[in-house]
Amino acid sequence: MDLIVLYEFVPFDLFEINKEIEIKGEIKKEKVNNSDLTLNDKLFFYIKISRKGFKFLIEGCLDTNIILQCDRCLVDFSFPVKNDFSFLFIYDKEKLEYIDEHLLNIQDMILSEIFLNIPFKKLCSYDCKGLCPECGENLNINNCNCNINHGENPFAKLKTMFIN
Repeated sequence: MDLIVLYEFVPFDLFEINKEIEIKGEIKKEKVNNSDLTLNDKLFFYIKISRKGFKFLIEGCLDTNIILQCDRCLVDFSFPVKNDFSFLFIYDKEKLEYIDEHLLNIQDMILSEIFLNIPFKKLCSYDCKGLCPECGENLNINNCNCNINHGENPFAKLKTMFIN
């Protein structure tokens, strides 16, 4: 089995694989070209591609840290992404995702896996208090003097409307 080590993303020709190949990557954050994603660290990945005729089994794992913005307090924080993945590609002459002709776009495949692991609700911590809706103070750092009960349920007024 051949081992290829990558330090930047390059398209990989699937038809160069006879039976099986391993690709190990250590990509610096500056080498990742995507305006929607900021890496905090290097991106490490491992991919094993097995070929049987026109079928390609792609198995791998990735490990990195990305920068996200908290949905409650708007502070940037580091979020770890560790993920195992696998794909089965059956090559026919139609254009497939990640494959242009017979070239595998490793960067698109890896970045898609990272995006799939970003949580819907991005929180710097489970108990993030967010921002004061009146003055904008980050309540994780300081308390403010606004006359708002920050622990109050925003739907509490509905309760008084339906209780007779």
